[in-house]
Amino acid sequence: MLGVALFFFSCEDEKSILGFKNPNKKFDVNYVELPLESTVFLLDSLRTTNGAVAGEATRFLVGRYQDPQFGNVAAEFYTRFFTTNRAQNVLKATATLDSVVVRLRFDFYNYGSKDAAIDQQISVYELNEKLLVDSIDYYFNRSTRAYDPTPLGTTSFRINPATFKTFVDTGKDTAIFVSVKLDSRYANRLFESAVKWRDASTTQDSTFSIPSKFFEAFRGIAVRSDAGDKIIGFNPERSLVNIHFKNTVEEDSLTLSLSMAVGFGGFGFSRITADRSASPLAALTNYTDTLSNLDDRYIQAGTGVMTRINMSKFFQFADQDSNRNMIINEAALVITSSESSATFDPIPSFSLRILDDKKFKLIPLTTESNYAAEVRNLNLYRGTVVPALGLSNGTYTLAGTTESFVTMRRNNDDNSYSGFITLYAQQLFNKEENKERFRYLALMPNPNINKNVNRTVFNKNNLKLRIYYTRPSQP
Repeated sequence: MLGVALFFFSCEDEKSILGFKNPNKKFDVNYVELPLESTVFLLDSLRTTNGAVAGEATRFLVGRYQDPQFGNVAAEFYTRFFTTNRAQNVLKATATLDSVVVRLRFDFYNYGSKDAAIDQQISVYELNEKLLVDSIDYYFNRSTRAYDPTPLGTTSFRINPATFKTFVDTGKDTAIFVSVKLDSRYANRLFESAVKWRDASTTQDSTFSIPSKFFEAFRGIAVRSDAGDKIIGFNPERSLVNIHFKNTVEEDSLTLSLSMAVGFGGFGFSRITADRSASPLAALTNYTDTLSNLDDRYIQAGTGVMTRINMSKFFQFADQDSNRNMIINEAALVITSSESSATFDPIPSFSLRILDDKKFKLIPLTTESNYAAEVRNLNLYRGTVVPALGLSNGTYTLAGTTESFVTMRRNNDDNSYSGFITLYAQQLFNKEENKERFRYLALMPNPNINKNVNRTVFNKNNLKLRIYYTRPSQP
């Protein structure tokens, strides 16, 4: 009991959590704040494909920036594209090629430097490997596809993060693009395929309009960053490969568009990497590594850096003899303060996902035998632990009382996070059902963990569990 008292702060409270004195002296309303232990770990993979989960955000990421806490972070993307035009008569017999241009539409997400005067340089490459739609669940932040090392085209551009933020805050539907003109030899291949389709008399000549054949001839493109200080988001649903041509010498240029949108068969994914060798996370190199000897805790979407919470001190408190008849009225997980940075935007909220006690991995929604025991035990937490899609085939997360998932939201006034886990704490305390007491939780960034690189840093001592509880007064 003396050891427990050293790290628990607890007091009787003559007011209930509603702010009124407790008129029933048969019960004590108490409050305890438990400091929780935690470690930093690395998720083995984050699925970054677009179109794998209905309703999930779609985004391509490309760029690079330096972060003193998380290292050198970079992103590139790989995508297919296919024609949006089924009318063969757009190409006249006299049509001549002007150019082929990759046209990427900004979705106004950006992360890294706020400087508007730095050039961002990107290059486009032709893929040597196909993107397979039946593997849409299996392209991750660490996946790659082989491509020809000679770029098809390169361009430089600048963005103003303050202007982009205004577009996001106002919800204004603004179309801004960056364009990359492609090599003439590749352009001619595309144009000649379209001309054959115009004059098609055989299936072989119709390659331009038959997805399976088109993706054999044109496997797609990779878009990489050559230089810059930001990672930038592009909207695949509005990004195109445009064939510009003229039907007569006198007329203006016409356009035959090929879309990167999932609905046109143009799905793709982003590869997100980090060189952490010169950062505090240098020892975090493998998916079996955990870091506990750091003063700070780290979380970053996109790269898979996470913080694992250990609930053992809750069990030490709950299992005291004096608390055997305790009723948990309210339980909140809090981070009392996190790093404030003018450069790196914080993660707006976290969800809490269940980790296996032995493998220290997220427990997947699966029928695989190696997770059968964990899934069976989680099924006993009905209404408290619920399936959540969004990471590969999905995992388990905590359910709240007023929303589908428990969410730890950020308070920008004091840089804190908090979220109620009352239902889960009550079921963990209930030992009569002989359930396994899952003690590890992962702090997972929200929203769209696989489509951004936002990050948060906080001191390890700022992670706490606050509990209001009632127990019978001693006679």
